Amino acid sequence: MNRLIVAGALCLGLALAPTSVANASAAAVRDPYGHTLPGWVTASNKAPLAVYSSSNFTFQKGWLDTTRSGFLCKTSTRNTPDGERMWAYYTQGDRYLPAKGAHNSWGFVLANGNVSLSPNALPPCNFNSVPA
Repeated sequence: MNRLIVAGALCLGLALAPTSVANASAAAVRDPYGHTLPGWVTASNKAPLAVYSSSNFTFQKGWLDTTRSGFLCKTSTRNTPDGERMWAYYTQGDRYLPAKGAHNSWGFVLANGNVSLSPNALPPCNFNSVPA
């Protein structure tokens, strides 16, 4: 009987856990540029999805090829013409552009309309670009 109560409590706890907590890794992540972030939060995304060196989406570094990826933090970029805030999520791409090293797949993706994860689920980034 005690096992049933514990099992029920565990199932209930998992069912009520917020998506960001349930999908976040427990270990901190350190990128090749010296940023340490709390952990990955996974979400569905469109693919392929371009990865850029900055939250202004000016220099493409790579691609997310999978439709479920991990994201580490967010930064707001600019507003759309109708005033909607645009978000960039920091991640490590699945593929980097030719003639680049593997560390160059780290960067930002345009989250709006591309990633099914609320900005509230991610901590803020304390940077908005990485080396190209």
